[in-house]
Amino acid sequence: MKKLNLIGIIAITLLLALSSCRPPELEGAFVHFKNGRIDQALTLAEKVTTEHPANPEGWYLLGQLYGKKDRIADMMKAYDKSLELAKTFEQKISIDKQTYFASKFNGGVQSYNKYLKLEDHSTDEAKKVMMTAIKRFTDANIIKESYGALNLINQGYNLIGESDKALEGVINLTTQYPDSAKAWLTLGKFYYDQKAFDKAAENFEKATEIDGENSEALTYLAQTYDFLNMPEKAIPAYKKAIEVNEGDSAIPFNLGLLLYKAAVVEGIPEETKTEKLNMAIEFFEKSIEINPDFKSSYQLKGNAELQNKKFEDAKETLEEGVELFPEDAQMWIDLAKSYTFLNEKEKATAAFQRADELEK
Repeated sequence: MKKLNLIGIIAITLLLALSSCRPPELEGAFVHFKNGRIDQALTLAEKVTTEHPANPEGWYLLGQLYGKKDRIADMMKAYDKSLELAKTFEQKISIDKQTYFASKFNGGVQSYNKYLKLEDHSTDEAKKVMMTAIKRFTDANIIKESYGALNLINQGYNLIGESDKALEGVINLTTQYPDSAKAWLTLGKFYYDQKAFDKAAENFEKATEIDGENSEALTYLAQTYDFLNMPEKAIPAYKKAIEVNEGDSAIPFNLGLLLYKAAVVEGIPEETKTEKLNMAIEFFEKSIEINPDFKSSYQLKGNAELQNKKFEDAKETLEEGVELFPEDAQMWIDLAKSYTFLNEKEKATAAFQRADELEK
C-alpha cells in the first residue's frame, strides 16, 4: 500500500511540474482557443512568445492561431521558430502544413478555373477572382515551394494583362529551378507569345540542353527558328522533334512546309529545288500517315510532286485528296494537270471542269 501511495505522489508531482512549465498566459490562450475565441487567444499567444521566446509550445500555438487568421507567412515563421527550439510538435506541424497546402492549392485551382469559365474576363470582378487564385497559390508556395503553384501564379498574371509581373515570375522560376527544362520552356513560351523570337530561342535551347527528349521544347525551338528564317537550325530541330514525338502530324507538316517554301523561292537552282521538294514530299507523306484528315498535306504534297514531274505520284496523292475534300478547287486543278501530263485527256477535262464549277 505504501508503495502505491509513493507512486501516486510521484505521478502527481510530475504532473504539477509539467503543468507548471506552461506560463499562465499560454494556458489562458489554450482555453480561449479551445472555446473558439481566436482573437483573445492570439493576443495572449503573442504576449507569451514575447515574454517567453524560448517556449516551443507558445510558438506552436501562435502558428496555429495565425493559420486560423489566414496569416500564412506568419504561421510558417511561428512554426519554424517552434521547430528551431525543439522537435516536440514536429509531427503536428507537418500535418498542419500538409492540410493548409492542399487547401490553398486546391482553392487556387478552383478560383483559377472559375475565372476561365467567366464569359467576360475584362471586368473588375473577373480580375478579383484571378487575384484570389494568385493569393491562394502564393500562400501554398509559402508553405511548401511548388513549381506548379508558381507557374499558375505567372499564368494568372499573364491572363489579367499584368505581363511585367508574369515575366518577373517566370524568370524567378528559372532561378529557383535552374535544372528544370520545364522552367526554361515556360520562359521561352512567354517570349514566343510576345513574338520576341530571339529570346524565345535562347530559352528553348536551354530547355533542350537539359532535356534533349522534351518534344514540346524541340517543337517550339524548331518553330522559333522557322519564324526567324533560320532553316539551318530549324530543320535539325524539327527532325529531332519528330523522333521524340512520332504521333504529332503537325511537326512533319511544318517541316515539309518549310522545305516547300524554300524550294519555290525565285531563282533557286533547279537541282536544289528538286532536292528540297523531294524532302518536303517525304515529310508531307509522314504527316498524312499520322493524320489522314488534314487537307493541306494533300494539297502541298500533290503540288510538290507535280513540280518535281512525279506525275503518277501526284495523281495518286491528289485523287486521294479530292476524294476526302471534294470541294477543294486547287486540288482539282493540280489533279487535272497530272492527268494532262499522263495523257489522260478525258479525266483532265473532267477535273478542269470540276475546278471551274467550284470556283464560280
